[in-house]
Amino acid sequence: MANQKHLWAPMALVLAVLGLVGFLFIDTAREKEIVFEADRLVIPGVFGAIVRRDQVESVTLVERIPKILLRTNGASVGHIRFGLFKLEGTEKAHLTVMDKDNPPFVLIASNNRALYINFAQKEKTLQLFEEIRAWARGK
Repeated sequence: MANQKHLWAPMALVLAVLGLVGFLFIDTAREKEIVFEADRLVIPGVFGAIVRRDQVESVTLVERIPKILLRTNGASVGHIRFGLFKLEGTEKAHLTVMDKDNPPFVLIASNNRALYINFAQKEKTLQLFEEIRAWARGK
């Protein structure tokens, strides 16, 4: 009976860790919503991002992202990449990529860092590209 009283702390710790891992997995596997505000673009979530309109240098559509060298603060699950990554030829870039092998990718170049976004469905990525371009122009 005395041993059972001492088991609650390790069991609580195990349950807390499992809950955190489960939350991170669910948050990573869920397709991200892009929120357009007057002066900034917000990608909510644990590995989300904020881009201010006045920092945007260009918005382009690219067929590939540079080779990923290192995940610095993010998540990689299957083809999904969220967060900060060191890419070949860049310092750090923020990826919100549902399928790293399924182009196209929206590339937002800013004076802060590059941001790559795509969805699993090509049509949704193309629509997002048009929305981001209009937002960046202030329309």
